Amino acid sequence: MKNLLFLLLILSSTALFAQERGFKHPGGLHTQADFDRIKRQLADGNPTVTAAYQVLKTAAYAQSSAGTNPVATIVRGGGSGENYINAARGAAIAYQNALRWKIEDNKACANHAVDVLMKWCNTTTEVTGNSDAKLAFGLYGYE
Repeated sequence: MKNLLFLLLILSSTALFAQERGFKHPGGLHTQADFDRIKRQLADGNPTVTAAYQVLKTAAYAQSSAGTNPVATIVRGGGSGENYINAARGAAIAYQNALRWKIEDNKACANHAVDVLMKWCNTTTEVTGNSDAKLAFGLYGYE
């Protein structure tokens, strides 16, 4: 019982300490500072950043209307029935829409990113194939 109380005390103080510092996602590709820097450079009219951002804004996957095709089983590797490119496209659509949301506060893109992820989450139950299947978890999952 004494050990349990000690453990609860440690966990509580750790949780409070973590709240004071703020949560930092361990898998995030970008920080808020990155987005602030991009917004500042766009506001300042940096031609390189502005041109690059125009490419993103016009990209097919960065549109809040971009379609995705989730499947129950993602197959990566083995050469037969591979369909993992659907997952890669879905990840790219969600990622690019999320970027637009963070940079321009585009709520339609935010909602679409969530919608795409939820469609895959609610549909996909399995990743199969040869040893390359683990790449699907790492590559698309990370994005």
